[in-house]
Amino acid sequence: MKKLFLLVFLHLAGTSLWSQIRFDVSKMKKTEVPKLLTDKKPETQYLEMTYGGFSFLNNFNTKEIEGRIIKKIQYVYTDYPKDFDYTELNFQRFAALYVLMPSVFNKPWIEWEIVKQTKCQSSYEASKMFHGFVITFKQGPAPNTLINFTPDVLTKLDAIHSSVDLAPVKSDDDLSNFLCSKEMKISDVKYTNKASGIRMFTQTEPGEFSIVKGLMLTTGSAEGAKGPNNSPSTSFANNVVPSQDKQLLGSLQNTGTSVLLPNYLTSTGSLASAAYLFDQSTVEFDIRINADSLVFKYAFASEEYPEYLEFNDAFGLFITGPGLNDNPKESTLNLATLPDGKTPISVSSINHLKNQEYYTPNDFKTNPKIFKTWQYDGFTKVMTAKVKIKPMQTYHLKFTIADYGDPFYDSAIFIDAFATSAKSRPL
Repeated sequence: MKKLFLLVFLHLAGTSLWSQIRFDVSKMKKTEVPKLLTDKKPETQYLEMTYGGFSFLNNFNTKEIEGRIIKKIQYVYTDYPKDFDYTELNFQRFAALYVLMPSVFNKPWIEWEIVKQTKCQSSYEASKMFHGFVITFKQGPAPNTLINFTPDVLTKLDAIHSSVDLAPVKSDDDLSNFLCSKEMKISDVKYTNKASGIRMFTQTEPGEFSIVKGLMLTTGSAEGAKGPNNSPSTSFANNVVPSQDKQLLGSLQNTGTSVLLPNYLTSTGSLASAAYLFDQSTVEFDIRINADSLVFKYAFASEEYPEYLEFNDAFGLFITGPGLNDNPKESTLNLATLPDGKTPISVSSINHLKNQEYYTPNDFKTNPKIFKTWQYDGFTKVMTAKVKIKPMQTYHLKFTIADYGDPFYDSAIFIDAFATSAKSRPL
């Protein structure tokens, strides 16, 4: 298929407008099949078009489609007659879709594929085959679906006094005064998404999630993280422009853990170019410590629990510097791992089916205090990060989290104040 990277004048269905289709069709995945099987599934919507034309045959609710999370769009056409130049027809069909649903062309997390049907010997056979677009959705509730509690649940929630207060990080001193003890000093603090995604939090009667005061980074809105947990799909898009933090993506690429990257690993195991991050929140700084170790507690929470074990928002607690765990060279470690020190913590590695001893579901019956306080559907247990360091050396710490693959279903990390070993002295 020839390259279609177009500024076009559309005159379809009585609509005339100048607009731009902002993607390169030549870069889409190409597939050939004898004939597309159109088995209808709940997560699939078929937008059928006339053979040889660009009019849609079936009725569909475009607002309903655009309100769901679209994972993939396949454009399907038939290679008959053979040796025909389909560039113009294919363009007209893409333009027809653009007129109805322009927003799908500006969502970089959608995977596009062009499917050519080849088993056709006549115009009659071709007319009986499917032509048009196949839209595949992410299963589950639409973003920000709300649950109505029964009067009995509302009464019980009123009797629970757990709560959380959130406060912005107004200055670097705020961060330093909370995180650091007298043996530490931080400098060169940098933030990403500070306005909506980074907060200091203080819990009252915290229950099983036992970090009373801490630093919170979320891929969504920090204010939207407050409970009660009345939505299975809280989503707030801070930034739909994709980024590629190689350090963060690389933290999920571990031997034997390819399950963490189901949609973005190539056949050789390397990260595909479509491995996008969205809504990234980051706090990073240099730290000088007069001690031989650094210790702190943290937890991870996500709206992807418990349904989306194959999807993984990415987070990392990175430290870079000399002598980490007696390594003679300067190195970088991700401290957010299982006790094996290798497997990154994620929805896939800790959940109700795997490593359950580290998982806490956020449901009313099991954890009413967490349910009253926080929106996220699942938490890890409070974990401990610990690393051996060299006294009086400077290290770089980077705490970061991002939505992975699409900007929906928010996640968060919670970090407690730092501690050191007994062998420490004030700076």
